[in-house]
Amino acid sequence: MLRFLIWDSNDVVVSTMNWGSQSGSEDDPLDEVGLYLEAPGIATYLLGLFDENLKKVLDGVEPVGSGELPQRMGMGDFNCVADDASWTIQPTLGYSGHSRGCAFDVCNCSNAYWALINHFGLTVVSRSRSSREVMIPAPSFSSHPFVVVSTGLDFQTLVEHGYRAPIAFRTKDHLRNWAKDHQLTELSTRFKRAKDFERERVLVLRGQVQTPAGYLSYSQIWAHIDFHSYRAACQRYVEMTYGTGVNLSKHDVDHAVSSKHLRKYWPQAWVNVLYAESGINRSIGALMEKSLPPPPGDEILFNLECLLKLFYKKSREKMTLGDVRKYYRSACSAFIVEADVGDDATLLNAILARTVLNTIASEYVCGFAAFDDVFVVAV
Repeated sequence: MLRFLIWDSNDVVVSTMNWGSQSGSEDDPLDEVGLYLEAPGIATYLLGLFDENLKKVLDGVEPVGSGELPQRMGMGDFNCVADDASWTIQPTLGYSGHSRGCAFDVCNCSNAYWALINHFGLTVVSRSRSSREVMIPAPSFSSHPFVVVSTGLDFQTLVEHGYRAPIAFRTKDHLRNWAKDHQLTELSTRFKRAKDFERERVLVLRGQVQTPAGYLSYSQIWAHIDFHSYRAACQRYVEMTYGTGVNLSKHDVDHAVSSKHLRKYWPQAWVNVLYAESGINRSIGALMEKSLPPPPGDEILFNLECLLKLFYKKSREKMTLGDVRKYYRSACSAFIVEADVGDDATLLNAILARTVLNTIASEYVCGFAAFDDVFVVAV
């Protein structure tokens, strides 16, 4: 069994979570994992990560009970002290600005634990009592690249908190006004001086976005619609975050909204740039480009096209416009849309997510809803 212990800077345990068997037998040892909170209030994704996505990552490991996790907390290293050594999976600052990590006694780790490491692309470090460090090779970024996964995590958590993030603006000024409203920080992948940002055609926006259910971390790359080197800019930002050697060859970089469609209406548009599995973005673009409506107002919010690019798992079958509803319902499975009895926090996330997803669906086809109006709690 894997037990998470969450404590604050005063060494006061805030909460606990247990995963796996409760037997505690020698065949199923108890690993205590500490989540140390160095700066409460900075990271906002911990609840969703350990309460929902961990269930998906740790295949076959079901939760047997969990404490209520604070929705807003920061974190430092995730540490576990075994009998003869302390083991740490160092949290990695990802493309989306979230610190991720957990730790355990590596001697007792199971395949499920390694699945977690692979999924988030973490590095394992052994810290013995003699301070000798032994590096265990991290998984390939090309197999489970956290930098790619993190692109979608922003949208997942924002939707589950009732917020549709913008994915395109009419001009750079419109983008900056939105960023200013949320006090987001601008970063450049090319320039170090703020005054050079005025001629920058690709920017990273980082910070926290205010949603109906609190503040959530946000970090996305935005580019002018006619800036053609956006993939190189994304690669530079990845190297700024991780260092060199990150392999992204299995993924495409694409605009969240079809640039060909958008350019007809907004020649000075700025668009959110996304990582997507190779091929899916081209398939979605070719499928939906002719059916997209003109952009309303001065912004485009997270929509059907963007959702499918990020979350639809493409099969070998040729995609057809008549099956868009089926693709959409399949992509919705990436979100929390059901809740167990008594799980009020997840219930709220599911209700908020369903509301947003139904709105997106109805914008594409009037009257279409991915979910029934009546919410059914899973038993």
